[in-house]
Amino acid sequence: ILARFPYDADAAEAVGTMRLGRGDTQGALVAYRHSLELRPHQPELRAKIQALDTARSDFAAAWRIEPSTLRAKAPGPAPEAGDLLLDQRVTRVYPGGTGETWSQVVFRAGKSSKDRYFSLDYDPTLRSVTTLSARRLRPDGTVLETAEIEDVDASGGQGLYFEQRTSRVHFSDLEPGDLVAVEQLLSDFADNPFGGMYGDIAGLQWLEPCALARVVWLVPQVLALHIGKSTPELRVRTETTGEVQTVVVEREAVPKIDPEPGMPGYTEVADYVHATSLADWPAVGAWFRKLAGNLLDPTPEVEALAREIAGEAADDEAKLARLFDCVARKIRYVGLEFGVHGYKPYGVQATL
Repeated sequence: ILARFPYDADAAEAVGTMRLGRGDTQGALVAYRHSLELRPHQPELRAKIQALDTARSDFAAAWRIEPSTLRAKAPGPAPEAGDLLLDQRVTRVYPGGTGETWSQVVFRAGKSSKDRYFSLDYDPTLRSVTTLSARRLRPDGTVLETAEIEDVDASGGQGLYFEQRTSRVHFSDLEPGDLVAVEQLLSDFADNPFGGMYGDIAGLQWLEPCALARVVWLVPQVLALHIGKSTPELRVRTETTGEVQTVVVEREAVPKIDPEPGMPGYTEVADYVHATSLADWPAVGAWFRKLAGNLLDPTPEVEALAREIAGEAADDEAKLARLFDCVARKIRYVGLEFGVHGYKPYGVQATL
């Protein structure tokens, strides 16, 4: 079938299902992944692969916390609007700078928190989101799986079109003391557009108080991370085992953010940690030069235009003044910094 229909995502999925029916799990995974290569946005198929590929799925197992154990440790009754007992994420980074992030959030409902949404925005051309678990735990021990899970198009909401989707988990009719626990997996499936480097900013403070906030990175030594934190109250632990560096950032009893009209941006008011594989500014410069490649090199047409503009100017300073005047007066820039082009320039010929 695959030989006759090599570019048919549905055919590849069908082959995977047939192989799975025969007990050939590894063969099924090969066919399923081929289907994803042909048509990346298939959340249900990604969830099936996640369930089958246990070797790749268990990287965060050591960090998972059973939600019911958090109830006894909760700091007093829930506030009116509820609180977070846990917000954690574990990211496994691969040598090329791509990775996958497992997250676990446990929210305790208060008197006024009848509904609770968990939303995760992502670029469907680069990543996928799988909701692994969405449970409601009642105070009497009853566990309900009644959440509404949907994946919606969030492109073009600001008058400009860009690729974005939102994975949304919704719990309704919550009662005080209910716990809602959500586990999700955000996975890169495309090559790293940023040229092999890795960088991330992780927030550790929200609109509700949080008993424990934690971020973990599992990184190959070739991309060893350098950490910057917004406050000394964030605890950072780093250890290396074999070829893997583990970085853990934690804070307990995190106070909530009180929003105000016209307040500063998130990084001005909230706790966060910045992680990067670039050690210093020379490393940043070397990375950018590699990312830009020859895009900043002048083409023969650009050189000819520069000579025409400079004309018969008396010296280099006069030539530079003429070139600057031309660029300042005749070139208009519009900053559409989508995706990698917030960092990677277009070629000079395209600009002119």
